[in-house]
Amino acid sequence: MGFLYRYRDVSYTRIRNQLDLTDGNLATHTEKLEDAGYLENRRAWASDGFETRFRISPSGISAFQRYLEEMREFFDEVDN
Repeated sequence: MGFLYRYRDVSYTRIRNQLDLTDGNLATHTEKLEDAGYLENRRAWASDGFETRFRISPSGISAFQRYLEEMREFFDEVDN
């Protein structure tokens, strides 16, 4: 989610390679995130043919922002 939050729209290959995931692992995670409504996938034309791309959804953005806020509050409490 952090990667999608930062880049908003990313190819399957870039996510897999950047995060050093297997195809199966990435497929499992993206399926769960799609089921939760946090990301959308689509096929897009690339220079070497079609590719699968993922885009963080508006609800995914909201959910990740809430998560970040909760983590900030947690770390503030731990730091005090």
